[in-house]
Amino acid sequence: AQEDLRLGLVAVCEPGWHIYALPLPREDGPLPTEVRVPATEAYGLAGAITEPVPVEVEDPNFAMLVRYHADTVTFSVPLQRLTSAAFVVQGEVEYMVCNDQTCLPPRVVPFSIPVPAR
Repeated sequence: AQEDLRLGLVAVCEPGWHIYALPLPREDGPLPTEVRVPATEAYGLAGAITEPVPVEVEDPNFAMLVRYHADTVTFSVPLQRLTSAAFVVQGEVEYMVCNDQTCLPPRVVPFSIPVPAR
Protein backbone atom coordinates (compact mmCIF):
# COMPACT_ATOMS: atom_id res chain seq x y z
CA ALA A 1 0.00 0.00 0.00
CA GLN A 2 2.98 2.31 -0.45
CA GLU A 3 3.10 5.14 -2.97
CA ASP A 4 4.76 8.49 -3.17
CA LEU A 5 2.88 11.78 -2.83
CA ARG A 6 4.12 15.31 -3.23
CA LEU A 7 2.59 18.22 -1.31
CA GLY A 8 3.06 21.76 -2.54
CA LEU A 9 3.03 24.41 0.20
CA VAL A 10 2.59 27.82 -1.44
CA ALA A 11 3.72 31.08 0.15
CA VAL A 12 2.54 34.36 -1.39
CA CYS A 13 4.57 37.42 -0.38
CA GLU A 14 3.16 40.92 -0.63
CA PRO A 15 5.09 43.27 -2.95
CA GLY A 16 8.37 44.40 -1.39
CA TRP A 17 8.47 41.54 1.15
CA HIS A 18 10.36 38.25 1.01
CA ILE A 19 10.53 34.93 2.85
CA TYR A 20 13.84 33.21 3.56
CA ALA A 21 15.08 30.02 1.91
CA LEU A 22 15.12 26.64 3.65
CA PRO A 23 18.87 26.59 4.40
CA LEU A 24 20.75 29.83 5.01
CA PRO A 25 24.55 30.24 4.83
CA ARG A 26 24.89 31.27 8.49
CA GLU A 27 22.87 30.95 11.68
CA ASP A 28 23.49 34.44 13.06
CA GLY A 29 21.16 36.28 10.67
CA PRO A 30 17.52 35.91 9.68
CA LEU A 31 15.68 32.67 10.38
CA PRO A 32 15.39 30.22 7.49
CA THR A 33 11.98 28.91 6.53
CA GLU A 34 11.37 25.58 8.20
CA VAL A 35 8.75 23.04 7.13
CA ARG A 36 7.98 20.41 9.75
CA VAL A 37 5.92 17.34 8.81
CA PRO A 38 6.11 14.68 11.56
CA ALA A 39 5.70 11.10 10.32
CA THR A 40 2.64 9.07 11.33
CA GLU A 41 1.45 5.51 10.73
CA ALA A 42 -0.22 6.78 7.52
CA TYR A 43 2.75 8.64 5.94
CA GLY A 44 6.37 9.63 6.29
CA LEU A 45 8.83 11.91 4.51
CA ALA A 46 10.15 10.34 1.30
CA GLY A 47 13.13 12.66 0.85
CA ALA A 48 14.26 16.23 1.35
CA ILE A 49 11.82 19.15 1.26
CA THR A 50 12.77 21.26 -1.75
CA GLU A 51 12.31 24.82 -2.99
CA PRO A 52 12.97 26.75 -6.21
CA VAL A 53 16.37 28.39 -6.57
CA PRO A 54 16.31 31.39 -4.20
CA VAL A 55 17.60 34.91 -4.80
CA GLU A 56 21.04 35.24 -3.20
CA VAL A 57 22.16 38.73 -2.14
CA GLU A 58 24.41 40.46 0.35
CA ASP A 59 22.01 41.94 2.93
CA PRO A 60 23.31 45.17 4.50
CA ASN A 61 20.88 44.83 7.44
CA PHE A 62 22.46 41.52 8.47
CA ALA A 63 25.90 42.16 6.90
CA MET A 64 25.82 38.70 5.34
CA LEU A 65 24.79 36.73 2.28
CA VAL A 66 21.11 35.75 2.49
CA ARG A 67 18.90 33.55 0.33
CA TYR A 68 15.21 34.35 -0.11
CA HIS A 69 12.06 34.12 -2.22
CA ALA A 70 9.79 36.99 -3.25
CA ASP A 71 6.34 36.94 -4.90
CA THR A 72 5.01 33.35 -4.86
CA VAL A 73 7.07 30.29 -3.93
CA THR A 74 6.13 26.61 -3.61
CA PHE A 75 7.94 24.37 -1.14
CA SER A 76 7.66 20.73 -2.23
CA VAL A 77 7.23 18.01 0.42
CA PRO A 78 7.74 14.42 -0.78
CA LEU A 79 5.70 11.91 1.22
CA GLN A 80 5.41 8.16 1.24
CA ARG A 81 1.88 6.92 1.71
CA LEU A 82 1.76 3.93 4.08
CA THR A 83 -1.98 3.19 4.02
CA SER A 84 -4.75 2.99 1.44
CA ALA A 85 -7.18 4.69 3.88
CA ALA A 86 -7.84 8.43 3.83
CA PHE A 87 -5.71 10.53 6.17
CA VAL A 88 -4.75 14.12 6.97
CA VAL A 89 -1.19 15.38 6.62
CA GLN A 90 -0.47 17.76 9.48
CA GLY A 91 2.54 19.95 9.99
CA GLU A 92 3.69 23.52 10.37
CA VAL A 93 5.75 26.13 8.60
CA GLU A 94 7.93 28.55 10.56
CA TYR A 95 9.00 31.59 8.59
CA MET A 96 10.22 35.16 8.83
CA VAL A 97 9.45 37.94 6.36
CA CYS A 98 11.46 41.07 5.73
CA ASN A 99 11.45 44.04 3.40
CA ASP A 100 14.23 46.58 2.74
CA GLN A 101 13.76 48.30 6.12
CA THR A 102 12.40 45.83 8.64
CA CYS A 103 11.63 42.23 9.55
CA LEU A 104 8.54 40.90 11.24
CA PRO A 105 8.81 38.44 14.14
CA PRO A 106 8.90 34.78 13.06
CA ARG A 107 5.52 33.06 12.74
CA VAL A 108 4.50 29.43 12.98
CA VAL A 109 1.54 28.44 10.81
CA PRO A 110 0.01 24.96 11.18
CA PHE A 111 -1.51 23.20 8.17
CA SER A 112 -3.79 20.18 7.59
CA ILE A 113 -4.16 18.66 4.14
CA PRO A 114 -6.67 15.83 3.62
CA VAL A 115 -5.57 12.95 1.37
CA PRO A 116 -8.37 10.74 0.02
CA ALA A 117 -8.42 6.96 0.25
CA ARG A 118 -7.18 5.12 -2.80
